[in-house]
Amino acid sequence: MGACAEPSDQPTKIIVEGTKMSFDPKTCEKGEAGFPWGQGSVHVKILGREEGVFSFDYRWEVEGAGNYSVHRIRVPVDSGPVVIEATGPDEESENHWSYIFTSFTAEQAHLVRHMSFGWFKRPVGEGFASYYKFRTGDKAPPIGPGDKITLRFLVFLDGAFNKPTVPSGWQSEWSRKVVTEIGKGGDWNWVQAVAEEMTPYEIRHVRVPVELAGPAKDWGPGFEEKETLYAEMQLIDVVRE
Repeated sequence: MGACAEPSDQPTKIIVEGTKMSFDPKTCEKGEAGFPWGQGSVHVKILGREEGVFSFDYRWEVEGAGNYSVHRIRVPVDSGPVVIEATGPDEESENHWSYIFTSFTAEQAHLVRHMSFGWFKRPVGEGFASYYKFRTGDKAPPIGPGDKITLRFLVFLDGAFNKPTVPSGWQSEWSRKVVTEIGKGGDWNWVQAVAEEMTPYEIRHVRVPVELAGPAKDWGPGFEEKETLYAEMQLIDVVRE
């Protein structure tokens, strides 16, 4: 049984019984729990209630060898118990969108991230941007909503990150800086997405479709005809909310 958010007169927990999990949106406390099953695993993190809506993150993988997806689920507080069960009916239906039975459907799920072979894919507008954790940063709290961040970028011509557009690296005039605020959106929405939970001086490799890159489309030289922007980015300053 895992601790499962907002205080209530009779708070309850996530109940895990073998390969079945359930919790009550009206009374469930914040916390997390999960279970493995024959072909994968699931994990739930309770986020809480706001304006009649109960939110939680649902992480699931099927024969993923470490690859997984995280969806943010929102259900009405009064919708009844949430149930996730790996031993449910073996069928294709709107309640088996993640291969096992869930009382919620894909229409109630918003993709937060998908991880495959070390690359994390984040939704941005009508497409996706991706990042790979190349080098860890300082032992400091990760950035979050409201934080003002400064990052520097070095553009590459290839997806293997072997050919920078200029040989002088970070010191080049083509080493670009971006200042943005997490959660603000706008022209640097993709930067905010691939910078999720970074720590100071962490370095990541990023891939973003040029059509989603906003002002970065003019970062050149040399990749103007490319479909994807490849860049190495480092978090160099944080002003906390």
